[in-house]
Amino acid sequence: MSDDKHKLYRECPVHIDTIIANLVAQQARLSDRIDRCWDDPAQLVRLLPLYGQNTTRLSRFLRDRCDFYGNPDDETLASESDPDPGSLPIQIDDLIADLAAKQTRLSQHLDRCWQNPDAEHLDRLLAIYSQNATRLGRLLHDRYAIYGPPPNPFSVVIDQALDRLSEEWGIEL
Repeated sequence: MSDDKHKLYRECPVHIDTIIANLVAQQARLSDRIDRCWDDPAQLVRLLPLYGQNTTRLSRFLRDRCDFYGNPDDETLASESDPDPGSLPIQIDDLIADLAAKQTRLSQHLDRCWQNPDAEHLDRLLAIYSQNATRLGRLLHDRYAIYGPPPNPFSVVIDQALDRLSEEWGIEL
């Protein structure tokens, strides 16, 4: 990063890392509240959409951060003056896992609700389930934008086999 860019970064009144850290803290509090209210459908109807929205916003911030400073795996980030990608309180895979866990729990809750068609807020909970499934798709899209396509599993196996063979034979490929 050039000196001019460093100066602009230091002078910026708000840094994306601060925004991410604050939103992560609020999201954790919201998650705890949701975990305590699974028996109250009215609370779930209010809180789960907000949780999904905040998750996708966090994902977007992580993606924007990558656009600003480069890929977290990029060795050019090793400069002392660039933000440290490891200093973030959350990574995109954490967001995906957390929202997927909430989806699984909501799915189980919906399965119980289907046994009683008169269950309160069933239609709204189903709509929230669908919305958050779409949000998971967005998170995966953001993950792809940050890290690129997943490695081909066959290429990974072949590379691992070649690495082992080169170690056993004492040659470098």
